[in-house]
Amino acid sequence: MSVPIGAGYGASAAGTLSAALAFAGAADLALSVNQIGRVAHAAEIANRTGLGGIGPLLTGGFVLSRKSGGPGIAVIDRIPVSPKMKVVSACVSPLSTKAVLRSQVLRKKINTLGGATFRAITRDLRPRNFMRASRAFAYGLNLMSPQTARLMELMNDDEAIGATQNMIGQAVHALAEAHVAESILRAVKKRFPKLAAFSCDLDFTGAHIL
Repeated sequence: MSVPIGAGYGASAAGTLSAALAFAGAADLALSVNQIGRVAHAAEIANRTGLGGIGPLLTGGFVLSRKSGGPGIAVIDRIPVSPKMKVVSACVSPLSTKAVLRSQVLRKKINTLGGATFRAITRDLRPRNFMRASRAFAYGLNLMSPQTARLMELMNDDEAIGATQNMIGQAVHALAEAHVAESILRAVKKRFPKLAAFSCDLDFTGAHIL
């Protein structure tokens, strides 16, 4: 399944990491997975396409980054969540990561809000609180278009674990049990028929060579 590009789905990190893993395998390089991941992480930083997506992609699951950095340096914690959970997502439009990272005002705002969000999450590591704190961060950052805000309100179903904006993109994702996820997806397609909307399982394996 393909995902929209430039809308906070981690496509740049996934592409960079996939290329690094494939090249290392094809060239028979004597590198560990973390070493390969750090190369991909450095490429993301240099090109301003992301900051911390590589480590979580290698870990898999529902994760919290406790310390930033590349694989082997970052500290990534996995939050227990049922493998029966589904992710529902819909995309309004891309949002330039480079433009956001170039803005000193936005970077300062992200750091301030991010610190408060991290503290809120670590006080209660249940998925529902994680999604609630993430949604508060999204509102505080104020990068949402009106349509993205309406989409998030719709997807934040009472029976869902929660919904929040992708970082960084005009897109929303929700975490819910399978039957609730199906209901949310139907509601999104009915109200926003022109948007790319889909559901998928959580991945608990992380990036690896096939």
